Formats: sequence, C-alpha cells, structure tokens
Amino acid sequence: MGSLKMIEKGNPAEDTRLFRRCLGFFGTGVAVITTRHHGKNAGATVNSVASVSLEPPLVLWSISRTSRSFDIFQNAEGFVINILAKNQVDLSRHFASPAPDKFAQIATTPGWNDIPTIDGALAHIECQSENSYDGGDHVIKVGRALNVCTFEGDPLMFVQGRYAVAVDHPGMRVRPEVPKHTEDRWEPVPNSMISLITRVNRLLLQK
Repeated sequence: MGSLKMIEKGNPAEDTRLFRRCLGFFGTGVAVITTRHHGKNAGATVNSVASVSLEPPLVLWSISRTSRSFDIFQNAEGFVINILAKNQVDLSRHFASPAPDKFAQIATTPGWNDIPTIDGALAHIECQSENSYDGGDHVIKVGRALNVCTFEGDPLMFVQGRYAVAVDHPGMRVRPEVPKHTEDRWEPVPNSMISLITRVNRLLLQK
C-alpha cells in the first residue's frame, strides 16, 4: 500500500487551529454534561468524555476555564453525562450556546442529588465528583459512576468538525438472518479477533 498524501504539518503550540483540525480526525460521541449546585442547574456540550477505569467505575471529561458554568461545575458534588442520540443535534447546539437559561423548555428528570438528566438521551451516567486535574486551558473532571441507564437508539457522533452518525464498516461481516423463534444473539466467527475479545469480556463479567 502506498503512503498517504500529507495534508498539513506544523507545531500545535504555534497553530492551535491546526491542532484542532488534527484532533478532529478522532471521531467521538457527543454528550451534554449537567450538574446542580445551590439550586442552580448548569449544562455544557462536550465530546471529551472518556472511560478511565472499570474497577472502580471512573469516567472523565474536561471543561474550559472560560465557561460561564465553570464555577458551578467546580463546586458541584457530581454531574451527569447525557450521551446524545442521533436526533439530538439541536440539543447539542443549544447547550453549546451562551443561552442564559439552557434548561428552559428542555425536558429533564431529576437524578442523583437532583441533577437533571436529559429526556431522550441515549444514556445517562450519574457520577459523584472524584478528582479535578489541571489541563491547561481546561480542567479535567473525573467522576465515579453511581448509576447508569441506557435506551434504544443510535448515538450522535462528531468528527472533523461535523455531526455524523455511526454506520457499520463495509468490511464487517453481515449478520445472518435467524428464525424469529431463535434467541436473537450474535456469535462472532470462531478464533477471530472479535471472538477473542468477546470471550475476554464474558470472563470479566463473570468476576
């Protein structure tokens, strides 16, 4: 296979836009982080969510130091990661805007510590604040997951500065049709990498 044509190259410390474009090649999901402190709700759209640990269950995300909600998130006892569904682009843009009351006319349900969870989101991860770390112009927030909830649907994605949806890779095997009375369970091809990963996952779940 021939080498790919280089698009651009440079020092990210001297060209932050270049750095942003480079990071954009790493596709992510989209989430709205919500919290509540002293009776005030706060919410922010992010794509910086990442898992940290399974035991204990830890996740992280980062918030800009210039965010209007920075002080609320810094002092709150916890937060909720609301993973957005593919039909929630407008919601993502809404919580990324400087609207004075981001929760006006937004359907939510109180969760742990009365932190609002967003109705219609694909998943909720309710977290108690664990640690905060200096991250340059951002602060990295680590939380311990206390409750999780998932719903049917497809995730909203973000890649190269654009919203997107996840589709199967053309190289993936097509799932065979099975009789309706058969248990609806997919089994990977024996001895494939996916098969090995599946076995490991099952062993971890049995612990």
